[in-house]
Amino acid sequence: MAKKVLENGYYVVMFPRYPYQEELIKSELGLFLKLGKLVIPRNMKLDGLDLSWHARLVITGGSTMAHESALLGTPAISYFPQHYYIDDYLMSKGLPLYRCVDEDCLVVLDSILKSDTTHVDTSSVLSRMEDPTELIINEIRRLANEGK
Repeated sequence: MAKKVLENGYYVVMFPRYPYQEELIKSELGLFLKLGKLVIPRNMKLDGLDLSWHARLVITGGSTMAHESALLGTPAISYFPQHYYIDDYLMSKGLPLYRCVDEDCLVVLDSILKSDTTHVDTSSVLSRMEDPTELIINEIRRLANEGK
């Protein structure tokens, strides 16, 4: 998918998890690295949320980054192999989260890149969601008091 995005003129930031993945990326997409169109941040401190906010699209094999991006209004494709109820919930609320497997991912990618939508206003959805901060704090206090 990265090659297709790069060939469409977009810049790509990739975060390979393992050294062999980085080597594969370099061998397959080395020209884009040399041209500065593809970036593999090493020894750089990046804020993932800021990066997601400014991105045209987030593609990830993990669902957390996809969820965060969709909540920010940035279209996100998750190809995480397991089904999460959170995906269904966020998609049912109209957030720009897309799930795909294998060849389906290129179809989803094409539809997103062809659309004019770069960001979705998620404020109305977010305003109806509960802020979990107070719930978490109360639970921590409860557990701490149980331990006394």
